[in-house]
Amino acid sequence: MEKQESVKVNDNIVPFKSLNTKLLDIQSKLKGEKDSTNNYGKYKYRNVEGILSELKPLLVAEKLTMTISDSIKEANGEVYIEARVVLECAENRDVNSYDGYPNNIVATAFAREPKSQAGMSASQMTGTASSYARKYALGALFLLSGEACPDYASDLDQKNKELEDSLKTIQGKDKDKDKDKDIKTIIIPKLGKVVKDVKKNDGENTIVPVEGKVLILKDLDDVKINYLHLRQKKFFPNHPIFLKALEEVKDARELAEEVPM
Repeated sequence: MEKQESVKVNDNIVPFKSLNTKLLDIQSKLKGEKDSTNNYGKYKYRNVEGILSELKPLLVAEKLTMTISDSIKEANGEVYIEARVVLECAENRDVNSYDGYPNNIVATAFAREPKSQAGMSASQMTGTASSYARKYALGALFLLSGEACPDYASDLDQKNKELEDSLKTIQGKDKDKDKDKDIKTIIIPKLGKVVKDVKKNDGENTIVPVEGKVLILKDLDDVKINYLHLRQKKFFPNHPIFLKALEEVKDARELAEEVPM
């Protein structure tokens, strides 16, 4: 229960609002619209710039300051970017924990920095991980919904049909020949029989576990990566190492497009 009902400001008595109450007001007003489009996955998403643009006037109205910082963490040989968002009272009001009000409110989130990504420099990979972590730290603090499920999931069958039609058109002379073949032979010609799982995860250099042809993830275009990901349970149900590499490559490509450098 709040012990302090009001506070004196410039000889006027005004209702007192704790930091928690101000955060609650912002959480109820911040919409976090998904105003950007990912051309790879064909779905809407929100980015840090959009969240901050909508958030700034709300912070001003509540007389709050917010800072965002990054730090490097290492776990199990992997490098992570930790984003830290701190919300504080802009008036520097002396509030101690024993009064029942927090001095600040903090939210953190982590994003793993990829070991390598075709077409991206080391600084770009770090910047991408930073943007990703910051977005989810802001989402945790202001109760923005997650984006784990792509908006195009409900329209999956139509998307797969469009992929099949477009790839058949590209094949030209082989169009009629491949008409009755399984869709996987259209996505990756002569995919072959699925064999045992790969021995280790080499990121984008991981080999697709099929016989008769050496296929490396980094050599597959976005359409093929996306299709394999959508059909992973059908093609590779017992291949955890390969599926982890496939997930990493897909996420890295989406992040590279989502966060322009």
